[in-house]
Amino acid sequence: MIKEYLAVVHGAVGARGVIDVPLAARRPHQRGSGRVEPARTEWQRIAGDRRASLVRCRLSTGRTHQLRRHWKAAGHPIAGDPRYGHAARDRDLGTLDTGLLLHAWRLSHEGVLRRLPQLLVAPPPERVVEIARRLGWHGELRGLR
Repeated sequence: MIKEYLAVVHGAVGARGVIDVPLAARRPHQRGSGRVEPARTEWQRIAGDRRASLVRCRLSTGRTHQLRRHWKAAGHPIAGDPRYGHAARDRDLGTLDTGLLLHAWRLSHEGVLRRLPQLLVAPPPERVVEIARRLGWHGELRGLR
C-alpha cells in the first residue's frame, strides 16, 4: 500500500528529499517505552517560497504522527499543527486558525479481487485550496493528479 499526502510546511525546502528519522513508539498508554521504530518519508516540493512550501509526501512506513514529527525534526513544521507546529510562524503565515494543513491525498494498493491495482484520490479540502490560492500556488495545486 502506498500513501501520499499533501502538506503545507513552514519555510523553503529543496526540490525533493527523504526524511529518514527513526521515531519513538507513541502510544498513549506506553509513554516513554523507549522503543524506536524505523520511519521514512519521501517528499517533493510542488510550490513554495521563503515563507512556506507545498509538499507531496510518500510514506514508506506508517508511524503515529510520522509526517508531523518528521517535518518538525526537519525544521519545517506543518502549518496549523497545534501539537508539533510553531504558533508564531502560523500567525505570520495566517494559518493559526486553519487547522492542520495536512491532507491524505492518494492511496494505492493491490485490489482484493483479481489483484488489480486500485487508486483512491481525495481532492484537497477547501482550507488547503484557500491557503494555496492566498500564497499564489493555486495553479500548481490544480495541476496535481
